[in-house]
Amino acid sequence: MHKAFNFLFYKTKSLERSAGRIRTVSWLSDKFLMMAGYITLYLALFYGYYVYLVPSWGYYGFLWHPDWTKIIEAMAWTTIISWILPVSIRKPSDFYIHLQFLVPILPMLVMYGALALPRPFMHAVLFSFGVMLLIVKRIRFKPVRTPNINPKDLQLLLLFIGYLVVASIIFQGGWRYFNIDLTKVYTYREAAASYLPSFYGYLNPWVSKVVFPFSLLLATLTRKKMQAFLALTGSVLMFGLTSHKGALFYPFVVLLFYWIVGRKKSLLLLLVGYCFVIILSLIDYWLGVFQGWVATLMLRRSIFVPALLSFDYYDFFSRHGFVYWAQSKVAFGMLSYRYSLSIPHLIGLHYFNNPATGANTGWLGSGYANAGIMGMLIYAILIGGIFLLLDAYTIFHDQQVLIAIFVAPLLAVMVSSDLPTALLTHGTLIGLLLLTFFRTRHLTTREG
Repeated sequence: MHKAFNFLFYKTKSLERSAGRIRTVSWLSDKFLMMAGYITLYLALFYGYYVYLVPSWGYYGFLWHPDWTKIIEAMAWTTIISWILPVSIRKPSDFYIHLQFLVPILPMLVMYGALALPRPFMHAVLFSFGVMLLIVKRIRFKPVRTPNINPKDLQLLLLFIGYLVVASIIFQGGWRYFNIDLTKVYTYREAAASYLPSFYGYLNPWVSKVVFPFSLLLATLTRKKMQAFLALTGSVLMFGLTSHKGALFYPFVVLLFYWIVGRKKSLLLLLVGYCFVIILSLIDYWLGVFQGWVATLMLRRSIFVPALLSFDYYDFFSRHGFVYWAQSKVAFGMLSYRYSLSIPHLIGLHYFNNPATGANTGWLGSGYANAGIMGMLIYAILIGGIFLLLDAYTIFHDQQVLIAIFVAPLLAVMVSSDLPTALLTHGTLIGLLLLTFFRTRHLTTREG
């Protein structure tokens, strides 16, 4: 009996060790695959920059002054960081940490070598990202519990609010500027905003980025086709009435990322999708499949312009001093802003010779403009805190919901807006508040 027990004991231990080795091998395999994926993306971006951005948009600032030492350094940083990143998406912060590296930082590493851009700022960017990564790995939040609203009721309430705003814009004469031609949005946008009260500058983005996308996602979860159709229609109307392209794309972005995160190999899909965007942009550039529209919108405007502007912000404010949020409402008017133009238009004047150009960038450039490296670190900590809040709400919501619904607001934080502005204007705070009043985990569990 004793011998049989010993045999079973050692057999079990042997099986556990074998299972442990298999898990280790699988983890290492996934790590090396992910690292290879990121290096491939770096090289694809580098190639896209050289063959498309330099010849077509060199006058815009996309020049070719390679520093091969920095190029090798950038590849080394890509390798190191890709090894440190989570190997799978198990919570919202895992996804957003990858997105943070993919969208603003990886293109910056490409330009860092291709344009021989300043090493101090690039290192400050990587250090700030490291602080953010450390925060989401080491700290945990508990969610705030509030009274629960039935998701179906909330969905109808959101539709009502959204269409109320649409009706109010039309009632004030907005139909005169209705436009659904993507090539004419800049022609109509200023006129469409000029006749509305100033608070619509907050209200319209909330409706476009939170109200209708939230309603669409809830309609998808509850399988309400009519409500989903109304949410999509509302988004099209908001696009036509405001001429902001985002209003048209946000609902589809929400559905796309909801689908991606729900797949078993979601991280692989994310990397492959990013690579597909680069390839499609280059095909469009070479063959003119979409008359170059995809290339300029995706590869230039969405990927490389925010990277270029972050370096422009560093160049300007490292020489002229920081503004310490003097232009932001967080300063409560206690600080004096010494420029006649807002920061984006100031950069537009100095780097594009056009004060009408609103050269917006994300938290890296705007953080530096406000308080240098300290400003970047403050923003890194705050954004890491937002990621942790989303992790905390996985008790009430499936991570697919949390990731999909915040893609648009948090992308604004990453590439096109100062953090306080993004929190107030782009719907991040409103979205976080809404999360506390309803639950979706039982919906996704039932469907699964």
